[in-house]
Amino acid sequence: IIWFDLETGGLNPFHHPIIEIASLDNYGNAFQSLIKNDRPLDPKIVQITKITDAMLENEGRNHEEVVRDFYSYISGDFLSGGSRTNHRTFMIAHNGDSFDRMFIKTAFKKYGLIMPSNIYFIDSLHLARLVMPERTSFKQEYIAERFKIHNPNAHRAMGDVLVLSQIWTHLVEKF
Repeated sequence: IIWFDLETGGLNPFHHPIIEIASLDNYGNAFQSLIKNDRPLDPKIVQITKITDAMLENEGRNHEEVVRDFYSYISGDFLSGGSRTNHRTFMIAHNGDSFDRMFIKTAFKKYGLIMPSNIYFIDSLHLARLVMPERTSFKQEYIAERFKIHNPNAHRAMGDVLVLSQIWTHLVEKF
């Protein structure tokens, strides 16, 4: 299982860049990177994420390098001494069907990377709707509140990933 989250420069995967990727798998392996951007961030994005142009310039890595490293991470290159296995990998994101998955697929396509056939995407939003039909809002922050999970780093990719992994455990138990 890989819980993952992206921060982006907007909502359109064809026109807005990924500015941060983070993930955590059920073995404890983590991936996190800011990504350099070739245009200034919208002030609204800076306000939401607290990610600045200076942070991307100083701490970010090249887009292609990060995308290729993330591809290796989800492909399981870090397992078994670097040899790939035929394990099934479930990538979980909140609102992933409408957002994160589209950005990842677009980024992979840009660099000629084909999604491995052993990768399956799961959107935790669907499970939340199924097990909590009484709720009217399914934003990750509201579900976290419901389960008394505090997120001091909301709208930063790793902060959201850590909370998502806890939310997922609660949702599965409730299911």
